[in-house]
Amino acid sequence: ISAITSVATGTAWGSASTAGIALMAIGLHMDIPAGMAAGAIISGAVFGDKMSPLSDTTNLASLVTRVNIFSHIKHMIWTTVPASMIGLIVWHIASRRFSVQTNTEQIDALLKDIATMYDINFFIWLPL
Repeated sequence: ISAITSVATGTAWGSASTAGIALMAIGLHMDIPAGMAAGAIISGAVFGDKMSPLSDTTNLASLVTRVNIFSHIKHMIWTTVPASMIGLIVWHIASRRFSVQTNTEQIDALLKDIATMYDINFFIWLPL
């Protein structure tokens, strides 16, 4: 989710500080250690930032080298995707130590926590 958010917005830290907070809360409610959840969130966000045509670093690199941005992204795939696949395999192996079982009480507790921390209403969806 953080990779998708980061590709869509072009920012790793912006997606980690928005969607990442919600993902962190979900991970903690599923008894995933905070370090593992944060590492997975940041890994996805950095991947998305690197592969996004909206990213400032991707745009700067293609501008400085006078290369078409999509050509630049296409060439980054050769290093970014294999590294991300290795990361996914490592995260999968590491996550097998934890049994994630979610029941309705955990979901209700998570929704209650989110409702107490945030004022979720119609106006937050309006663009400013």
